[in-house]
Amino acid sequence: MRSRARFAVLLTTAAIAFAACTGGSSTPAPTTAPASAGAPSSAAPSTAGGGAPVTVDWWHITTGDPGKKDFQAIADAYHAAHPNVAINITVLENEAFTTTLSTTAQADSPDLFQ
Repeated sequence: MRSRARFAVLLTTAAIAFAACTGGSSTPAPTTAPASAGAPSSAAPSTAGGGAPVTVDWWHITTGDPGKKDFQAIADAYHAAHPNVAINITVLENEAFTTTLSTTAQADSPDLFQ
């Protein structure tokens, strides 16, 4: 569990730093196909690069660009540097996010959410 907490802090810090650095400019295309809105990506974790495979579920409410593409690019960059970590992104609009998060069992809740 400590590893997940470190990952959450790292990913959140990277998201903040990336958002601050972009200044609203366009972002490069993601290295993998982006997850569709409301559905997690199906990328399978790999053990390449060392370590046991880890899957992180990330829910967020950034349905528009550039934010949605920025978050996907952050996840793709992290996965490229850590191929044993798969990041499943679920994008929900605000009301659906609130309802889904409040009705999801703790065991099924995302590892990271915004």
